Amino acid sequence: MNYQSYQYWLIRYVPNIARGEFINVGIVAGRDGGDWSLRWATSQSRATRLGGSPREITKWVRWFERVFYGDHGPLNSERSSKLTTEWLSQLSRRQANSVQVTAAVPIEAASSTDAINLLYPLLVEGSDDVRRRSGTRRKIAGELREIYEFDFNLEVGRDLLTSPIAKVGKQRTRFDLAAFTNGAPHLTHAWAFDTKNPDSLQQEIQSWSFLVGLIREDGASMNGFGRQLSIADDVPIHAVYEEPRENASDRMVEVFSAARDAWQLNDVRAITLDELLDSQDRSELIAV
Repeated sequence: MNYQSYQYWLIRYVPNIARGEFINVGIVAGRDGGDWSLRWATSQSRATRLGGSPREITKWVRWFERVFYGDHGPLNSERSSKLTTEWLSQLSRRQANSVQVTAAVPIEAASSTDAINLLYPLLVEGSDDVRRRSGTRRKIAGELREIYEFDFNLEVGRDLLTSPIAKVGKQRTRFDLAAFTNGAPHLTHAWAFDTKNPDSLQQEIQSWSFLVGLIREDGASMNGFGRQLSIADDVPIHAVYEEPRENASDRMVEVFSAARDAWQLNDVRAITLDELLDSQDRSELIAV
């Protein structure tokens, strides 16, 4: 195989420069007169793991992609005249912002794509070696909202509802999010099995599952966007959850097992938060 000399730069997010903590959110590799490749972390929502916000990254990412891709799609034979190793090196020397570019590092590879494929699992995907543990249902719901907003470009009040109430006859139940794409809704609710009161959690799950069962029989209605919305009985419903901790009580494990049975019975797709965060294509999991 014919190896050539390339350089790569890591793109990192530093929410608090004084603390010096960072997460690598992307990597670019290439060489002057040769090919270039770019790859981002699977989700910029990972930025919240250090207390930051993916909103700080989004504008920078879009700006960088305009430079990288130019007006002609991915940079192969046609590339932006601005993208050079010198331009990236100058960008690297500007270290005042929360999004930073590291100094260039040489690498021998058959192509820039091969270089990216080699480095990404080690330096980007594996840079966050502390697994997030949200602990509370509210925090998981916040993660979900960021995924809908930043991965699927949905907007609250336009095609996304927060804490919507589904009504079946005189019965009501609440979801964390209702996403509407092409007029069709997708309902999502978060669950955390890290509470001190498993009996209360079980009652909440039983109540929610009962109402979901009614939706599966008769459909439902929901107020949103200034009107009443119809929810079909086959509406996609997702339960995003974190499993009980390893040292969880037998009672909590029992509640978790009962919840999974109820989700399966009511055709609710159960997804762990880690699965969702680590997925290369979240649309395959939450059907948006």
